[in-house]
Amino acid sequence: MNFASAPASAGRRAPDSRAPFLYFSPGMPAWDYDCIVVGAGPGGLVSALYLRRFRRKVLLVSSGRPRAYWAPRIRNLLGYTEGIPGRVLIQRISRQIDALGKVDRLEAQVTVSRCDAGFEVVTDSGHALTARKVILAT
Repeated sequence: MNFASAPASAGRRAPDSRAPFLYFSPGMPAWDYDCIVVGAGPGGLVSALYLRRFRRKVLLVSSGRPRAYWAPRIRNLLGYTEGIPGRVLIQRISRQIDALGKVDRLEAQVTVSRCDAGFEVVTDSGHALTARKVILAT
């Protein structure tokens, strides 16, 4: 059964009333997040930005400041013909994400493994989180 043809009685509307109709079967696992993004450099931040724009519940995991933060100038980036300091780029993307609503952030080292129909992400302190998808942007 695809999402578009799911009968109204077969699913329920997501808690956010603006979210599209999603089909949930009773046997589907409940995830902590729709997606966990590992890495908070430009790639990870842009991934989190697009996921939030599509109203997904996102966790952004990093192990501190990304290498791009310390780059004096990042070149060959669309829209920045003269380049842009890494710190400025990271700050701009972070502000855009914050303007879209809540994105949980976690500073930790993690281990990722498959589980059921998704992924389990375990922090260095032993805390386990689950997600339907994981993006590795390290």
